[in-house]
Amino acid sequence: MKLDVLAAKLREIRSDAGLRQIDLAARLGITAAAVSRIELGLRETCVETMAAWADACGRELRIEFPPKGTVAGQACPEHLEGIVALLAEQPPPVLSMVEGLLRAAGKQPSRLPAKIDPVANPGDARRRL
Repeated sequence: MKLDVLAAKLREIRSDAGLRQIDLAARLGITAAAVSRIELGLRETCVETMAAWADACGRELRIEFPPKGTVAGQACPEHLEGIVALLAEQPPPVLSMVEGLLRAAGKQPSRLPAKIDPVANPGDARRRL
């Protein structure tokens, strides 16, 4: 996780808990300036401090290491189906752009299924994914 994303999340949970920086600092045994630097992403923090931060804000700290290509450790084919459904509604120039992006990312767009939809526009055979 990037430092600025972590900093924003720490700031968010402190704010959601209704704590001022000085209040949280007192609970953590650090200075309000240190809390401010952490929340601005100017200072890194350790796991122990993050756990104490979460506890002081009524939260618990969870660290996960899900496999790549998953959301929170779960494969998400339903998201892919939604994306494919949205792409299927796009005109051929958009599909060509997506194919170019896939190629640039090292993917094989030729493996994507293509269908002709003569109902959408009889004079224009649209590619469907």
